[in-house]
Amino acid sequence: MTRTSRGLVAAGMGISILPDTYMKTGIPGVAYRELDTPDAQSQVLLAYRSEDGSPLVQRFREAAQAAQ
Repeated sequence: MTRTSRGLVAAGMGISILPDTYMKTGIPGVAYRELDTPDAQSQVLLAYRSEDGSPLVQRFREAAQAAQ
């Protein structure tokens, strides 16, 4: 499942919240950012295409950051 979601992010077809272990996978063009989630069972990340300037992606990123 995570391989599919990361592939969709890399293809510009989505964003994903993943465990922090995926930060080390280094998929070209995919940015990973830590989210402050003190109650989470594992560290989670928001993954999105690093060049994606989509207003929808930007709003989701802002909402995810605000939810911290």
